[in-house]
Amino acid sequence: MNHSYFKNMYFPRFKLDSFQKGFSVMELLVVLLISSIISLIVIPNYSKIQELAKNHTLKNQGHTLQLALQSYELEVGTFPDSSSGIEGLISTLTASNYLKSTPKNPYTNSAFTNNDSSGLIIYNYDIDSASYTLELHDYLNETVILELTN
Repeated sequence: MNHSYFKNMYFPRFKLDSFQKGFSVMELLVVLLISSIISLIVIPNYSKIQELAKNHTLKNQGHTLQLALQSYELEVGTFPDSSSGIEGLISTLTASNYLKSTPKNPYTNSAFTNNDSSGLIIYNYDIDSASYTLELHDYLNETVILELTN
């Protein structure tokens, strides 16, 4: 008995010829078009989400620095000097155990410096008015995303 006869009798549309074993060029182009449209939608949104997450991380670190500054001032009676900028502030707060570890810049993934190219934090302390300012900047250091004062 010929099995291919029965196969073609019950499933005439699924006749397997040597030309029908793969995808056609048109089917591949449609799949490629759909995947490129999806990637055009997803990739820009993913980049925005990453930048927002880094901004929120930076803001959280700013609030942590503010809490450490206030705790330092309660015990010592004054805020740390701002002559050495954010590097001096972080080293003072870390050495005094107000910070457990050195916070990392979410944009550079390294310790904060006074001349960061992204995510710059500027610390100023005015001795006369006994007030400080922490300015947190965005990825391009163009916009202040958060300003904290006492």
